[in-house]
Amino acid sequence: MCYFRLLLFQITQEIDFLGDASLIDIEISSDYTTGGDVMAATWTAFSFDKTAYGDMTPSPDFDFSAFEGQTIHIGLKYSSTDSDSPRWRVESMALKVPGISGETEAKSAYYQYVEGVWESVEGVYYLTSADYDSMGEDSNQPGAFNNFSSSVLPENYIPQFLAINYPFAQEGDELFILYRYYGGSSVGTVTKGNLYTFNNGSWSPVISSLQFGLENGIWVPDNTIRYTMVGSDYTLVAAALIDTEGFEAAAGNLDNFGNFNRTGSSSSWSDDMMITAMGIVLDNLNPAAAEGQKYIVTADVYNGSGTTEDFNLIKEGGEWIAN
Repeated sequence: MCYFRLLLFQITQEIDFLGDASLIDIEISSDYTTGGDVMAATWTAFSFDKTAYGDMTPSPDFDFSAFEGQTIHIGLKYSSTDSDSPRWRVESMALKVPGISGETEAKSAYYQYVEGVWESVEGVYYLTSADYDSMGEDSNQPGAFNNFSSSVLPENYIPQFLAINYPFAQEGDELFILYRYYGGSSVGTVTKGNLYTFNNGSWSPVISSLQFGLENGIWVPDNTIRYTMVGSDYTLVAAALIDTEGFEAAAGNLDNFGNFNRTGSSSSWSDDMMITAMGIVLDNLNPAAAEGQKYIVTADVYNGSGTTEDFNLIKEGGEWIAN
């Protein structure tokens, strides 16, 4: 955000593999409010030569005098397509006022995109060149090139760095560390990050995994939880439905035998009835389940012989339905 006369703007950047020039833009807004909805503001793209930055290069001083007397925000817009995925690396940006000199103060802020809105984030630290140097400047140490790599792993250095710089950390404290990582000649140096927590007297990274499911031929993040019913679940369903119209015979059979009759007889459970039963189990198992949560529930059934059957459910509109 700025309020200056005769404002100049400079960016140090590298642009690779760009086909469609409209995929990346430097945009300016005069009606955006810090911390507000980015998508609700009006943004105007600033025209510049996007072919002149095959290497990390400082731009010339761009004239921002058109924004004289205005309070503005500067944003970087990146997008890609299946056929055009450019790489845009930005090292720094600077705002300048001709004729004014003196000490400068660097400030930074971090945001995350949550449910359509950018929100400011606390507890984030970006490692500086001095930080890498403090971890050692010899070959195969972070300070040699001011980054980590497959041979200089961040988890071998960052916990000790945090212990030195945060000696009074308390149990459960968290800090998100951003760092530069060299991924090889085909990738170059990129920015990565990880959440570190202080537990049992030491800092350690939070390790998590992400599972994917195939939907309409596309692999997408999948939050499905698998659950196998236990004895108390069958008792719960039988008790909940024994007096419900249409379920009396089936619930009675379940209460007697401890499994779901799927033979098609008068005491059998149809597919819709099974979803109702699974919903009762899941409401008891996870009453605070979020909208969109998925489960695969494995139940004991009888279809002429004892076996198991899986039922896929998702929570939509506060109800468990077949997925």
